[in-house]
Amino acid sequence: MESVISFIEKRLKLKVNRDKTKVQRYSLSSLLGFGFHTPRWKVWNIRVSKKSINRVKEKCRVITTRNNGLSEEARIQKLKLLIRGWINYISIAGSVKHQLLRLDSYVQNRLRICLWKQWKRPGSRFRQLCKLGIDKKRTGYMLIVIESMHVWHRPLVYCVHFLIIIL
Repeated sequence: MESVISFIEKRLKLKVNRDKTKVQRYSLSSLLGFGFHTPRWKVWNIRVSKKSINRVKEKCRVITTRNNGLSEEARIQKLKLLIRGWINYISIAGSVKHQLLRLDSYVQNRLRICLWKQWKRPGSRFRQLCKLGIDKKRTGYMLIVIESMHVWHRPLVYCVHFLIIIL
């Protein structure tokens, strides 16, 4: 480590921040939101780091909280800007389709939860689901099932999942 630092400082005449500088395996390192790995065929690949994905999820969570005072349209606009910018940044990484699909389902689920919480009472939920096209008998049965579930699992129910499609 010391030989590398002395080479960089003396030969290249660059300053090295000794607190941030470390030597570690390439699979554990992360640089500007990207990680590196080599699959079996020994070709270097770039992938999005877990820390970067968690950071974007946290920003999406902040935007989709109920106490930020945003309307549904404004919330969707902010999410579109955030996700579009992030996708443009990470587009140099090879295969991110799986990660983007998981992020998309996470954001859609958060938006469904916002709508579900906005409807507040079972009566208004019943009316809103009927407006979306579910027959009244099925809506009544579904509301009984949905109200007994945890809030994260409620939007995954068939009627809510397929009829409250926002993005």
